[in-house]
Formats: sequence, C-alpha cells, structure tokens
Amino acid sequence: MRSNGVFDGAWLVQNFENLNPANTFWQKYYNLFAKIDSEPSRFLEFERWWGGFYLLNREEIEWITQNLLVGNKLWTGGIRSNAGRYLDLREIRAPIILFASMGDNITPPE
Repeated sequence: MRSNGVFDGAWLVQNFENLNPANTFWQKYYNLFAKIDSEPSRFLEFERWWGGFYLLNREEIEWITQNLLVGNKLWTGGIRSNAGRYLDLREIRAPIILFASMGDNITPPE
C-alpha cells in the first residue's frame, strides 16, 4: 500500500483496537448498555476522542518513533526546543498525574 509519505492515524487506532478484539466488538458496548443511565456521555466523549486521529507526514511519525518511543529522548533530556533549549522534565513545576492500569496494553503501570 502506498501512502505517499502520509501516516494515517486510523491505522494506529486500529492496531490498538486489535490488541483486545473482545473489548472492541463486545465489552465496550455491553458496558454501555449495562450502565445505560450513566455511561452514554462518557462513552460518546471517549469515542469522539479515540476516533479523532490525525494524518502525519513521514518526518513527523519518524520523529515521534525515534525520539519518543525508541530513543526515549524526552525522558533523557535529549530533545531541543525550537529556541535551542533542551527540554528537561525535571523543570516542570506543576503536578503531573499519569493514569495507567493493569489492563492497559499501551501504557502499563510497570
């Protein structure tokens, strides 16, 4: 398949969905109807966010892969801003809350 240098985020979402097809095709809908009095707004909000993927060009997806995923340069202080200053996560003064769960295939707590 030729993409002319454009990475369609829909493929990324589909790959994540394929990690747990039981949830994709059954569990999330069962949960929606099992909690019909409280779940619809949360369900719709998440589905809008999850389905709001982006088109990335070759340079963008390559940068993300090499610097954030494989290279982990954000964590090690190896990413430079447009102003030429290295980004250091230790300089963040606002609280950061990270949510992860044992059932999360993408960002497990470990």
